[in-house]
Amino acid sequence: MILGDKQEFALECVVDRRENEPQNYLFGHIALWAGESMIGDFSLTVILDIPYAYFKDSLTECGQRKDPFVMGIAAVEAWNFLDSALYGDNSESDWSSEQLEEKYRKFCICPGFSEAFDGETAFLIEGEQEERFIWRDFASQSIKEIRLKPETYKHIVESFVTWYSNLIST
Repeated sequence: MILGDKQEFALECVVDRRENEPQNYLFGHIALWAGESMIGDFSLTVILDIPYAYFKDSLTECGQRKDPFVMGIAAVEAWNFLDSALYGDNSESDWSSEQLEEKYRKFCICPGFSEAFDGETAFLIEGEQEERFIWRDFASQSIKEIRLKPETYKHIVESFVTWYSNLIST
C-alpha cells in the first residue's frame, strides 16, 4: 500500500501475510518516501505495530511543530540545529538539554521506532504556508529537503493509521 506520492511524500507499507498466520501482530515492510528518496529499509521484515503506534502518536503533535527561526534557515542549518538540540552537547546554550529536548522532540519524525528506520534522522517543521521535511540521506549522509503543502504529513499518516487500524481490527 502506497499512501501519498513517492515523488513528493508517501508512506509505503506491505503486510507479510505468510509470517502473520499464528501471531497477534502483523509483520511487514515499511518506509517513507520524500522527493523520490526512500527513508528506511523496505527490505527488512519488521513488526508493523511499532511504527503504527509511533505514527499514530505523532499525529497528536500535528500543528505544534512550528518554529519561525527553524522555518527561516537553510535546510542544512535547520537539520544541524534540530539534531544538536536533541542529541548534541548543549552546555553553551542558554537552554538546558532537557528544555531543548522538550521543545524540539516533536519535530523528529525518525528515529525512535522500528528497525526499518535505524540510522535515519528526519525532521518536520510546520508553517502556515508550507511544511519542510528535512532528512539526512542514509547512503550519502547529505541533507535533503522537500517542501510540502500544509498538513501533508498529517493526511498521509492519518490515512496509514486508518488503513492499519482496519487490518488489525479484522
